[in-house]
Parts: sequence; structure tokens; C-alpha cells
Amino acid sequence: MENAALPSREKPDRLPLLDGLRTVAALGVLLFHIPQFFDQRWLFDRTYLLVDLFFLLSGFVLALSGERKMALPGGSEAFLQSRLKRIWPLMALGACLGALVFATQTNEDQILWLLLLSLLAIPLVTTDLAVFPLNAPQWSLFWELVANF
Repeated sequence: MENAALPSREKPDRLPLLDGLRTVAALGVLLFHIPQFFDQRWLFDRTYLLVDLFFLLSGFVLALSGERKMALPGGSEAFLQSRLKRIWPLMALGACLGALVFATQTNEDQILWLLLLSLLAIPLVTTDLAVFPLNAPQWSLFWELVANF
């Protein structure tokens, strides 16, 4: 009897269950914010906890995708460059949209300074403002880049 070729134990590119759980977590966080507009906050008052679940699952997804990329020539440098190319445009868009909103609330010099810091991914740590006042979610993207580096 001939030895049949064993199926390859190649790791999958995606884990659909993790993607599905991340989607549920993201929708839960969205539901946490939506009731603010309808004065029904109590309906989803604990779904903010799904942010932690989303980040935990994202770590697994990033590890899965990063493992192969880091094994290729260029390794961690190539992986960091690819993450930066993927993340930075979204950070820049969020900062620009935030600058447009802030333009109605503060002076132009302050907005330009905050926009420059945000585009360079430099956190603002010297005031009582948010670390990235023009784009609040940028703090998580910043720390992802730091961890990748």
C-alpha cells in the first residue's frame, strides 16, 4: 500500500470565528454609543466592555497574519512598513476630520499644531486634553505601532 500524501498542515490566512467575534464586539461598542442620541443608554450600558474583547481577538488575528510576514525576507521591518502603510492613511483621515470639527471650536494655530502632532503620531501628553484630541481612537493605533516596532 502506497503512502498517501498527508494533507498540508498549513496555517489558515483567516480565522472566520475570530472575525465573527470581532464583528460582534465592534457592533456591541457601536450600540453602546448610539443610545446617547436617543436617551436610552441603559439598553447597552455594559457593551463598552466589548472593546477589551475586540482588542484581545485582534491580537490573535494580527499574530496570525504577522507570523508569515515576519518569516519572509525583510522580516519585522517589512511587517512594520506594511502595518504603517495600512494604518497611517486612516489615522490621517481621522485627524483631518477632527480638525474640521475643531475648526468651529478653537483658533486655527492650535488646530494646525494638533493636526501636525496627530499626522506624525506623536501623543499630546502635556495638557488635560486627550492624547490625540483630533482623533481619539488613534491612541490604540499608536500603541499598536509601538508594539510592532
